[in-house]
Amino acid sequence: TNGSYFYSDSSNENLNRTKRVNLLPDNLFTTESQTTSKNDQSNHSFNMGFEVKIDSTSTLWVSPSLSKSTSKSRTNSSENSIDEFNDLLNESFSDNYSENNNLSFSNRIYYFKKLKQKGRSFNISFQNSNQDSETDNFINSETYFYQSAQNDDVRNQTRNIRGKSDNYNFNLNYKEPLTDSLSVNFGADYQIAKSSD
Repeated sequence: TNGSYFYSDSSNENLNRTKRVNLLPDNLFTTESQTTSKNDQSNHSFNMGFEVKIDSTSTLWVSPSLSKSTSKSRTNSSENSIDEFNDLLNESFSDNYSENNNLSFSNRIYYFKKLKQKGRSFNISFQNSNQDSETDNFINSETYFYQSAQNDDVRNQTRNIRGKSDNYNFNLNYKEPLTDSLSVNFGADYQIAKSSD
């Protein structure tokens, strides 16, 4: 029997400020912006494998695996532009948040059996892989124009995305010896795959 567990966690923050002076043929304007962002991530992973000796002719192996990850991200930004007379041309603000969760499970079960005749055997295996994910996005932004005919733009958007996938595989093999050095194998395989958004 063997098993392992891993955990990782990370977090980072960033701050960015910029100032641009734009020179045009008949005027100039200055744009200042600031963006702050924070990202957090965590991961859990568990793996296990064990062997069961049922008797002298048959053995069972099982190896499950489970993992979970979460990530969160937030970005805040602001920007404004002024003309050469320090009059405000436009300004904008935004606050964006995203959260993602993923869960996955996989497993393999393998059974092997030796039969009475030398070289004769059969094995059965089953494998599955299941994944579930969910993402939430929140977008809030405001843009205002003070010296143009453009309409102000205010947005508040929420979006939820879910995904799910399930895969299963069943395999059967039979080995029949013909001579000491020659054998024939018969096998069957069956698969099921499902996914949804």
